[in-house]
Amino acid sequence: MDGKHAISAQARKRDASKTPLTKPPAKAVTISAAAVFKKQKPNTPQLRSSSRTPLRSTVKRTTRKTAVEEVHPLALAFKESSEDYRRHLYSNAVTNINKHLDTFLGKLYESNLQVASSDPANNDSQASPLKFTVPAKYQRYVEKLCNPLSGHRYSLQRTTSSGEVERMQMTVHDRLRSFENTISAETEEIKNLQLQWEGVVADIFQLGMACLGEENIASLLSTAGPDGGEAESTLFVPEQSDSAHKAMGKRKRVSFAGPDMAKLFPGFLFQTPAHQRKPVPVSPQLPADEVQQLEQVIADLGKQHVAELQRLDTEHLAWWKKKQKQIQQAFAQD
Repeated sequence: MDGKHAISAQARKRDASKTPLTKPPAKAVTISAAAVFKKQKPNTPQLRSSSRTPLRSTVKRTTRKTAVEEVHPLALAFKESSEDYRRHLYSNAVTNINKHLDTFLGKLYESNLQVASSDPANNDSQASPLKFTVPAKYQRYVEKLCNPLSGHRYSLQRTTSSGEVERMQMTVHDRLRSFENTISAETEEIKNLQLQWEGVVADIFQLGMACLGEENIASLLSTAGPDGGEAESTLFVPEQSDSAHKAMGKRKRVSFAGPDMAKLFPGFLFQTPAHQRKPVPVSPQLPADEVQQLEQVIADLGKQHVAELQRLDTEHLAWWKKKQKQIQQAFAQD
């Protein structure tokens, strides 16, 4: 019994998988009245292409042969004459436009022309002035400015040894070259003078060291000024102030040590003299009486001349007063 039931179940499954012998009844389609009276599109076959190439219709187009109409000779002649007339009008219009354009361009070009400054070297009164456009004029200025100045000439005046004024023309290049030569010659002369000056100062320094000593010659040739850190303004000094007395009372004494003296002065002072000389002897000590007499003579110098000047001044003042009185009397008489 179990086997029969299994076989019958398999048979039912196989029958169910097979298609039925008769189709099921189709569903009823409802059509509205608006769809019936709606404007229908013509049924034209549309082909879709998978690629992006333009669509090509496979519908065969029927060409219709139009019948050739007969044209009247007058109509044909009218058509040809009208075309010729149009061509004539077009050519005349183009010619007039080009003519007016050339005229306007010429006027515009002439309005932009400017008279350029004439060259003084080639100045001619009969020649017509040069005219350039504004860009060409400024381009000419730029070319003049960019040209090298070495070839330009200019006039010079110099006075000769006899006192005559001489005029000459020289280029900028020659003038600069002569200036460089003069500068080099002056520099060489200054170097030679500096060497001579150094030799003279070295001789003076060594002679002073032999005669006066190191400290005296160092203090004599030293140019270092006093320290102005505590200096007071001298514009407004009170009458009863002790600052002036303090400043006068404080005096700085400068002492020069032997090893450090070489650092205070340049090295050329300690060089050997150019002219070999014998050692200068130490100056002898003068007697005190002779020194006092010499100081008295120096103090009396000029007293006689000062007295003479005072006498002349008194005489001149008296003469001037006399002249003033005479002038007053002359004015009073007039």
